[in-house]
Amino acid sequence: MSELLSKISAYDLLNIALPGIVLGSFSAWLFPGIAAMLDNPLGAVGGCYIAGVVASRVGSLFVERVGLRTGMVRRRPYASYIKVSRRDSKLEGLSAVSNMYRTLTGSAVLMLAEVALRPAIATLGDGALPLCCAALALLLYASWTKQEHCVSKRIKVQEGDLADEQD
Repeated sequence: MSELLSKISAYDLLNIALPGIVLGSFSAWLFPGIAAMLDNPLGAVGGCYIAGVVASRVGSLFVERVGLRTGMVRRRPYASYIKVSRRDSKLEGLSAVSNMYRTLTGSAVLMLAEVALRPAIATLGDGALPLCCAALALLLYASWTKQEHCVSKRIKVQEGDLADEQD
């Protein structure tokens, strides 16, 4: 267990654990069934981790898109980020804090959705579970495809750097 804990980065704490605890605690307060799941340490860690991942993905897929479309956020070319991060040691930390705020915003959006959907969830009862699982599957699929796109962009940038070094 201590080996697992030693592999947790500050980024994971800021962008998964903290928002997961916030969202998990709120969800447990709102829905007694979730509170029962979080009663034991393993359930609490697992539940809050999953809540943090979901909040992170909502932030990445929806909150970020709203910020870009409204002009509140401006995206820089990824190649520029890679080049500047090599010279500016603070850029990675600033980006992690920015992502934390995006993820916490995702948590807040999910909390608002839980409040708004609480009557529908109560009406559906056990029927809400398959719908939540389907929504989770779609969210994680969209997240995976976005992550693959980021990996491809990073490879492309690195290949370009290697080509530049060979010239």
